[in-house]
Amino acid sequence: MQDMELLIEETHRRGLRLILDIALNHTATEHEWFQTSRRARKDPRLGKRDWYFWSEGKLDEFGNRIPPNNWESTFTGSVWEWDELAGEFCAYFVILMLNLGLTEDQDLHIFGKNQPDLNWDCEEVRKELYSVLRFWLDKGVDGFRLDTMNLVSKTSSFPDAPISKEGSIWQPANYLFANGPHIHEYLQEMHEEVFSHYDCMTLAEMSCGVSAPEAVRYTSRFNARPELNLVIQFQHVELDCHDGDKWMLREWELPELKRIINEWQETLVKNGGWNTVWMENHDQPRGISRFTTNSPRFRALCAKLLALWQFTLQGTNLIFQGQELGMINPGLFSEDMNQDIETIQYWKAACEEAGSEAPHKLELAKKAIIQKGRDNTRIPIPWTEDPHGGFTDPKAKPWLPAFDHGGEWCHASQRHSPESVWSFYRSLITMRKANPTLASTPFERQAYPLILTWL
Repeated sequence: MQDMELLIEETHRRGLRLILDIALNHTATEHEWFQTSRRARKDPRLGKRDWYFWSEGKLDEFGNRIPPNNWESTFTGSVWEWDELAGEFCAYFVILMLNLGLTEDQDLHIFGKNQPDLNWDCEEVRKELYSVLRFWLDKGVDGFRLDTMNLVSKTSSFPDAPISKEGSIWQPANYLFANGPHIHEYLQEMHEEVFSHYDCMTLAEMSCGVSAPEAVRYTSRFNARPELNLVIQFQHVELDCHDGDKWMLREWELPELKRIINEWQETLVKNGGWNTVWMENHDQPRGISRFTTNSPRFRALCAKLLALWQFTLQGTNLIFQGQELGMINPGLFSEDMNQDIETIQYWKAACEEAGSEAPHKLELAKKAIIQKGRDNTRIPIPWTEDPHGGFTDPKAKPWLPAFDHGGEWCHASQRHSPESVWSFYRSLITMRKANPTLASTPFERQAYPLILTWL
């Protein structure tokens, strides 16, 4: 805690503000709340039984106990996981396939077998989470990035999702656990109970889809009961997904991107909302590789072009580490190098499906990982020309190997070059701060179908 307090103090001393990334939708299975909840079925005196989603499930035609519905997790398999100790299923909506040796109930987990979802329908849960937020605000943090915030209200009757994936037991059910029936009620309550009493900012990640009109409901200053300041939407980074499948690569065309930009820029501003403008984060590949080309000849030009795109749109800019250096995807595949659990699970499933008779399917899977894998933005950024890019001791082994971008791309070189990508980003930030109308002026589209242009 002393480290955190020092970070807050030094951040403020430099005229900066600190936004804390926090997950209110789920906890770890190791958390005291979950450990109490899973034991409370046999000993109700412990409390917290309804702090998570538990279900006895149902029996199949052979008398085997199975999950209560066919909802598919964000990563793989059912959202429900059997818990031996509890004797029920628990819900985890985004499954991370980790064998934690959990001991009988199934719980609901959207985000991983080690990340069970909290039951926001339980008032005690909400009050406890509000207390957590106040704790950090009282410590001096200036706001929060609220992870997967639009998932905190589920359709609690847990109906089966319609069949959209032929041949699969588990079916996509995003609309049943995202932007749910009480989401606005809970966000309004959270604002009134917590955020309205502090000078702070709220930035909410909207997982599993949110439209521009829906974003207005979350962020509009015209709302009688305020909810959030900003949302992070994903429509522009889903253009290269086929029918919502991240790993099924799809070619897209410029008019599609323009349509998304136009809708978000126009809809939010006209209705009292506010945009976030971004292209990279810890869950996405590098923007240069995704939207342009990795060609060394055009790399710097493409990096500056994308920066210009971001910094001249209306809204708040979000920049991910290394973006200001023009980092690209390494463009390499090695099974041993994969550290991201999502990628590991996808590769395992691809190998099982392909077997020895369809090697071409593995090549497609490799291509998808090279292009879309989350480790692309999780490798160390190049601070210097030293081993590991100066990220750590030369003799150390980092979590992921640093990619050799070449000396001219490291931070130490770029900060001294007026023509570098880093210097270009710095100029854009300076220009935007000196001209606040760039962030607030209403967007005006121009009718050139094959050119991305606006006023």
